[in-house]
Amino acid sequence: MMTATDPIRDDSAPVAATPRVLVFRSCRMPQFLTTIAWIRAQWPAAVIDVVTSPGFDAQLREAGAARTFAYAGASFGMTRNLPLVQRLRAEAFDHIVIPQMSEVAGHHANLYRAAAAIGARGFVVAAMDTTPLEIDPRAFGWLTVRASAERFVNAIDVPLLLVLLALAYMRPRQRTPVARERRRVLHVITSFGVGGAQVQLAELLARTPKDHYDVEV
Repeated sequence: MMTATDPIRDDSAPVAATPRVLVFRSCRMPQFLTTIAWIRAQWPAAVIDVVTSPGFDAQLREAGAARTFAYAGASFGMTRNLPLVQRLRAEAFDHIVIPQMSEVAGHHANLYRAAAAIGARGFVVAAMDTTPLEIDPRAFGWLTVRASAERFVNAIDVPLLLVLLALAYMRPRQRTPVARERRRVLHVITSFGVGGAQVQLAELLARTPKDHYDVEV
């Protein structure tokens, strides 16, 4: 909601010769430095401000930040950082850049909401190992809604599972025993990426006696 103190933002106006860029330090330092290098390549004369957790002021200024804004808490939350959001909104940034440590939008929904509330003429999402994606304000608004919905679904996933397990325990299904020479086994894993859990599963499958078990993953 606009108030008497909110700046009137003209998104159709041309970007200044010295664009103002706000970056969320939402990743490890090497990825952050890569993002800063990309910003310098895109807008060489940009003035870069950084939103960060406390304790990184010296490192960020050495990396080229004009100013740093420390947020409260272990992660950025809109409720406890509302005064900071209001202060940054008054700055009228040309671009807001969000480096991401994963490509899953829901993992960064809190930062999307903060960026949308602060506002800018353009937004950039820089997921790890991918080309930074420039997004206009309207598209970024839809991305924020989608990420927030994804975060909500993930938040209720575990409680919902516990409720279903409790109901299944309270009302066990009556199963008719079926004589089988081999037992059926189902393995559940979240991904087939290269990692310790995946290697362990592959080793287990390789050592499972085929004449005793029918295995599915």
